[in-house]
Formats: sequence, C-alpha cells, structure tokens
Amino acid sequence: MTAVSARSATSSGKPQTSAGMRPGTTSFMQQSSEGQLINVDGIDFKRLAQKPALSRAVFEYVFNSLGNTAKALELALAASSVANNKDWWWKLQISKCCLRLGDWREAKKQLENSLSDQEMLLSRLYLAKVYLQMDQPQKALKCYTVTEHLHPKSGAPLLAKARVCEELMDYEAASSIYKSILESDSSNIEALSALAASCFHNHQPEIAEKHYRRLLHINGTETCEIWNNIGLCAFYSQQYDSALPCFERALELSKTDTDTADVWYNIAHVGISVGDFELARLALKLALAFNAKHGEAWNNLGILDILEHKNKVMARSHFRTCVESCPGVSEASYNLAKMDYLAGDVESAYRNAVAARKSRPSNARAVRLLDQLSEMLL
Repeated sequence: MTAVSARSATSSGKPQTSAGMRPGTTSFMQQSSEGQLINVDGIDFKRLAQKPALSRAVFEYVFNSLGNTAKALELALAASSVANNKDWWWKLQISKCCLRLGDWREAKKQLENSLSDQEMLLSRLYLAKVYLQMDQPQKALKCYTVTEHLHPKSGAPLLAKARVCEELMDYEAASSIYKSILESDSSNIEALSALAASCFHNHQPEIAEKHYRRLLHINGTETCEIWNNIGLCAFYSQQYDSALPCFERALELSKTDTDTADVWYNIAHVGISVGDFELARLALKLALAFNAKHGEAWNNLGILDILEHKNKVMARSHFRTCVESCPGVSEASYNLAKMDYLAGDVESAYRNAVAARKSRPSNARAVRLLDQLSEMLL
C-alpha cells in the first residue's frame, strides 16, 4: 500500500510538471531554424518585464548575442515602464539601443536621466561616447574629465580621453595621459603600446624599444608585430646586428602573408643600409612573393636597379608596376617624374609629379619639382 501510494503521488505529479513547465520552456527556449537559443518573436515582453532578473538576462542575450536592437529596445522600454521609469539600469540599456540605432539625442536624454537616478561609471562613459557620435569631442573630453574626478580609481576615463586626443592629433596631450596611466598601472598594455609608438614616431627608437620589450615581458605572448617593431627600433638605433635576429623571430611568428611581406621589406632596409644590395634584393623579391601588391617593395627594387646596375629601363618598369599596383605610393610617381625630367620629357614628368603630390600632398620634393616644371611649361 505504501509503495502504491508513493508511485501514485509521483505518477500524478509528473503530468503536472510536464503540463506546467514544458510548454513555457518550449516557447521560450526552443531553437529557431537559424540556431537561436530564444525565439524572440514568440515572447510577450510585457509579461517578461514583470520578472526583473530574467528580463535582464534575456535583454543581454537579445542585444549582445542576437544583435536584434529593435526587440531589445522593446523589452527595455517595457521593463522600464514596469519599474516606473526609476531604474537607472534600464535607462542605460535604452540609451545603448538608441545609440546603436543612431538616435543620439534620445540616448543622451536617457543617460542623463540614468545619472540623475544613480551615478555610474559606465553611464558616464556612454555619455561621452554619445558626444563623440554627435561630433562634439570637446564636450566628450569634459565628460571624461568629470568622470575621472568622480571615479578616480578607474583608468577607463583616462584611456578614453587619450584616444580622443589622438583623434584630434593632440599627440603631446595623449602621451602625457598615457604616462600618467603608467604611473598608476605600469602593466597597462594599451598605454604602453601607444607610448612606444609615440616615442618611435618622435625619433626616440631607443626608448620605444625599451617599451616594446617591456610589453613583450608583460603580455607573456610573443607576436610577429612586437618583434617586428623591436627590430625597427634596433634598426633606427643603428644596431643592425640586433635588428636582424628580431626580424627573424618575427618571421617565425608570422601568421599572414601580409605580415611576412612587411618583415622581409624591413630586412631589405637593413641590407640597403649596410650596403648588402644582394640581401636587399633577395628580401624585396621574397616580400613580393608573399604580397605582389606591396608597392614600397616595387619602388625599392627600382632604386636598387639604379644604385646597383644603373639599369634605368628595369627601374622604370618597377616604378610603373608600383604605381599600377599601389597608386598611393607617392615616391614611385616622384621617381618616374624625376627620370622623365632628366630625360627631357617635361610633359610626362609634370603628369607624374602631379600624381605624386596628389597621393601625398606633404611630399616636399614632388612640390618643388612640380614648381620647376610649371615654370618650364609656362
């Protein structure tokens, strides 16, 4: 009798569990034909908004995983309405949806309301992002400054501020910010990388190499890019014996043909600098074998033809190949213009000089040559 009673209770309980749970689970969790975990078209968001924890999890999935901004916004509006528009988190999510949809003013309004309810670092960062989308970088910088004072223990506002300064080409201010970040967090990879690049472009290869080697130590993972940059720093520091092993290590770690071509191109520079034209020519040919549209390699092959063999015909051919495969290389157009000018073909020289200046207006040699040719054609 006891066994029968127990089985009867268990048996009668199972159908209730099946009828009570499975239909809800099926409509909510059934995978669609596209492999989605949740069928968002079959969800009643007003009903779901009554469950705060579940609605937040569903929003994160719909917004981040599915990328369905319209449905995510619908859920966020319903949940915010249930919370009487007093939940800062849902206002932040509404602003994120508006930001993705391009409604920046509504996003700004929602973020300001969210901050009036609760001061949060993430809301401040998104507000600055809205200002950037509205093409108001100065307001974004002010927002980052305020955020920095309100949340002094976070480095995110400083990093974002430095990025904006770089976009505004205020590299001195950006470098100063990166240095202040490293004073409080010496292992910040982004700040260290940016500072190393800044030192390299400011003709301080020794300091840049120091930063890159520290980055290699902190990151714990060797990459082709880091070793290539270390090799370039050693090259510009005239440490040629140290540069080649770095480039060799970069070749071992290279994963793409483009990276391999760039490393071989840099090795060719070492060969040219030490007068080993055979090494330089071989390295340039290997660079072109991995990337046939490497314009700088074609241009330097033409330079080697002139320096090594005085073969102007082959040099002209390489320069033209460079212009055709990579029109943005101003040096090749300038070299063609110079050769035409020396050969007395003023019209061809003028056309090539115009192309050189068009591809890079800051090319001073092309500008001077163009001025000379303009006077001759008057």
